[in-house]
Amino acid sequence: MTWCGEGYLSVQLYDQVDIWSVTGVLRLQRQLSQSDIASAIVATVPGWTTLLLWLEPGMAGPGAVETAVRQAVADGSGGHLEFESRVLTLPTIYGGPGGPDLDFVAELNGLSAEQAVQRMEAPQFAGMVSFSPGMANCMWLDAQQALSAPKYESPRTTTPPGTVGLGGSSISLYSVATPGGFQMVGRMAVPIYQPRPTLTAFADSPTLLRPGDRIVLRATGPDEFAAIRAEVERGSYRYRIEPGRCRVADGELAWT
Repeated sequence: MTWCGEGYLSVQLYDQVDIWSVTGVLRLQRQLSQSDIASAIVATVPGWTTLLLWLEPGMAGPGAVETAVRQAVADGSGGHLEFESRVLTLPTIYGGPGGPDLDFVAELNGLSAEQAVQRMEAPQFAGMVSFSPGMANCMWLDAQQALSAPKYESPRTTTPPGTVGLGGSSISLYSVATPGGFQMVGRMAVPIYQPRPTLTAFADSPTLLRPGDRIVLRATGPDEFAAIRAEVERGSYRYRIEPGRCRVADGELAWT
C-alpha cells in the first residue's frame, strides 16, 4: 500500500497483468464497498493490478484504512465472485486514415490485413478505464486471438478521439485527443466519452465503458461508418449494449 497524499491510497495486488489480476482488483473493490470504511470512500479507480482509493480524510484515519484493506484482501482471497459484465458492440473502421498502422501490425503477426481485422473483432475484456477520461484498456478474452505489436519509439503528440490502438498485446480505446504510442489500427464510429451528453447512453455517466465490460469492435465499411457518425451528430444513435455477468469460481470464469 502506498499513500498518495492525505486522501488517496494505492493498493498493489499483483505483479502480472492478466484477466485474473483484473478480477482480483474488482473483488477487492467490492469487499471495500461493504467494509467498515465504506462511508469514507469517495471513489475507487481499478487498474490492471491496482486499486486506488479516494478517501474523505476526516472520516477514517490511515491506520483504520490500512487495517480494513488488509482484512478485505484476506476475506476476498478465493471464494466466488460475480460482477456485471455487459457486452458492448462498437462499430469500427479498420485501416485507412483512421488506422494507418494496420498493415504493419498484420505483417508483424504473420497475417493479412483481413485476418488481423478478424482477430480485432474477437471479444475484448475492459481491464481499466484511466489515463484519460473514459479511455479504456482491454485484453482479448481468448488469448489465442491476441495480436502483438511494439509501441511507437517516439510517441505521437496527439491521437484522434475514437482511435483503436494496439501496444504489446493490449488494446487502447482513445476517448479524447491525447498523445499516444499505440499502433493505430482503426477508429470507432461512436464516442466512448461525452462530458456534455447528447446520446442517451451517457445520461447517467460521461464515461461509456466500465472495468469488466466485454467489447466487440465490429468492422464496418466507409458508408456505414459515415451513416453512424451522422446519427451520432443528430443525437439519435443507439448503442448495442447487452446485459451480462461474469462468475469467478474454482479457478474458472463463466460468462452469461
